[in-house]
Amino acid sequence: MKHLLIIITSIIGIAANAQEQGLIRATVGLNYGTEIEELGINIGGEYLVTDVISAGLSYTSFFAPDPLSFSSFNIDGRYYFLTDGPYVYGLLGIGIVRTTVDFGPLGTISDSTTGLNIGGGALFPFTDNLGVLTQLKFNTAGDGQLVIQGGLAYTFD
Repeated sequence: MKHLLIIITSIIGIAANAQEQGLIRATVGLNYGTEIEELGINIGGEYLVTDVISAGLSYTSFFAPDPLSFSSFNIDGRYYFLTDGPYVYGLLGIGIVRTTVDFGPLGTISDSTTGLNIGGGALFPFTDNLGVLTQLKFNTAGDGQLVIQGGLAYTFD
């Protein structure tokens, strides 16, 4: 009986370290766009609406050669299939891709295209608050582009 009590207490302790509703996570990392063949820096965040569903925002600015610039703003929903680290998820959302050409004194021309995001990823925790994030996401805007992401995630208590 004593061993059963120890096992139950251990299981409850493990479950307490799992992600839970109300957590906020901030991310920073590098993205690679396969269509534009450029690296970019990404910042983002998510809020866990339930233990397995989150809503997130992210912004990427790609390192394009002058006079071009590329950026994307994303609103994604995630469904977590695994919630006891590693946290594995699928995602669905909307991505707005902006392309700008700077003609110097003649001005700039910009164009924005909206597309569907679909993909997935995983978060591998180092500690209760810090982990490594990996993600693959396809955005249908324009000709479409696969975006590969790697970075760090910080979960606020």
